[in-house]
Amino acid sequence: MRRGKKKAVVTVGRSILVIVWYLLYDEGAQFHDLGVDHYNSRINPDRKKRNHIREPGDVDVLVIGGPPGRDLRRANARMEEALDIPVQITTVSSPEWAAADSGFLREVQTKPSITLDLTGSREHR
Repeated sequence: MRRGKKKAVVTVGRSILVIVWYLLYDEGAQFHDLGVDHYNSRINPDRKKRNHIREPGDVDVLVIGGPPGRDLRRANARMEEALDIPVQITTVSSPEWAAADSGFLREVQTKPSITLDLTGSREHR
C-alpha cells in the first residue's frame, strides 16, 4: 500500500470518527448526508478558471516503428473516445529515433515518458 493511500484511509476514518463524536455528544444533532454529487454539483466554472486549474487540451503520442496506418487510426479513434480529448499521433522510424537528428526527438528523449511495448509492459523513464 502506498503512503498516499494510507493517508486517505486515515483521513476518511478521522472524518467518520468526528461525525460520530458530534452525533453522540449532542443528542439533538442529526446527520444529513449531502449526497454523492454534493461537491461536483457546486463546482463554479469561474472559480475553476480563476484558480488556474488547467486540464490537458490534448494528448501527444509518439510511435516508434512502423505499425500499419489503419491500426494507428483505429487506436487513435479509441483513445479519443475514451479520453474525450484530441489525441495527436506522431510516427518515427526506429533508425530516426536512434539517430535523434531533429531537435524535437532530442527534446522528447530528455523528457519523462512511458514506454509501452507490444506485450503491454510499462517502463518509466
